[in-house]
Order: sequence, then structure tokens, then C-alpha cells
Amino acid sequence: MLELVRQLALTLESPVWRKVRTPAPWAQVPGEMLLAVGEQHG
Repeated sequence: MLELVRQLALTLESPVWRKVRTPAPWAQVPGEMLLAVGEQHG
């Protein structure tokens, strides 16, 4: 049981969650429309 708690603490405190919670780089460009490959903006 103690090992389970230790593993949960390591998982929850992992630095990867800080990166996961930050906005995607393309979400920081206001007004820009992302288009699918082959799609044209009209």
C-alpha cells in the first residue's frame, strides 16, 4: 500500500503535467485559422 501511494505521488508531481497544461503553441496566435491539408481558405 505504501508503494502505491509513493507511485501516485511521483506520478502527480511529475514535471510533465506542467507542460501538458500549457496552451498549445498554435493556440497562442489570435485570429489565425488552421486549415486541414488540401483545404483552401475562401
